[in-house]
Amino acid sequence: MKAKHETHVYCVAVGHSSLAVVDSMASSDSTEGVGYFHVTKLYADLYREILQCHLLFIVIDSTIGDELHLALDLATRVRAAGILTLGMCCVEESIVSDTDSRWRSLEKLRSAVDTLAIVASTKVPSLGFQKRENDTFDSMASECQSIVHSLSYIFSHKSFVGIDFEDVREALSGSGYAAIGIGHAQGDDRGVTACANAIEDLTNKGIDLQDVHGVSVKISGHHASLNDFSDVMEHLESSAAEDCPIVAAAYWEDPVDDESLSVSLLVSGLTRESISTTAGLPAQLERKVS
Repeated sequence: MKAKHETHVYCVAVGHSSLAVVDSMASSDSTEGVGYFHVTKLYADLYREILQCHLLFIVIDSTIGDELHLALDLATRVRAAGILTLGMCCVEESIVSDTDSRWRSLEKLRSAVDTLAIVASTKVPSLGFQKRENDTFDSMASECQSIVHSLSYIFSHKSFVGIDFEDVREALSGSGYAAIGIGHAQGDDRGVTACANAIEDLTNKGIDLQDVHGVSVKISGHHASLNDFSDVMEHLESSAAEDCPIVAAAYWEDPVDDESLSVSLLVSGLTRESISTTAGLPAQLERKVS
């Protein structure tokens, strides 16, 4: 794992199964100000170090067992200290019943963090982007990393359209479940197309943009412009509920294909019912989820 000087964001793996996901994230991430750790016990020095950050991500696997209490303890203590605390639960195998014990674990963690993002294993690439051969952990790590980047870039000072961290805190504090939609596009109208692809990514996960209570947007690309930003925001605002708060930032990046634009939509305020498809709960059982 790696920690960096002046770390603003920590991403910690709790439980053995989540370690592979966070390892994959750490090995491919060069973002300044993000530290990655694997937590097997909450000792005083680590706790004091984490308390220096602005934002904490806790990554667990949905099959987490005895280590759930560690995740709950860490989340409760850090959140009580005023640090924005986000959980990311990796669902490798579908939850096939609304009485599955994993739902109980999810509900406990959801109540302990500000928001809990559900990340499901998938081989399907983000819409509008070339398919890559990813294994299960790399696939989930890629989506987790998009969530981390969508918020941690606030501290990178690379934005040409910035976002205030307190706006993010207001949008995500105590907001229930969350999920991310990712879209890429090239060519004319790439802002609109990338945003539409990100929305479709959410739709494919069973999430209706009209049901979300907040959206955090990250727009990035080597030639990203104010026109791209405006196109994304206009399309998003026309698709979301009228009273849905939207916080957004745009960044210059150097992707492999410098003609592409990437849009990440972290949507929050989802209910257990609306997140059930993402977790793999069969449609015929969704109506039973309260």
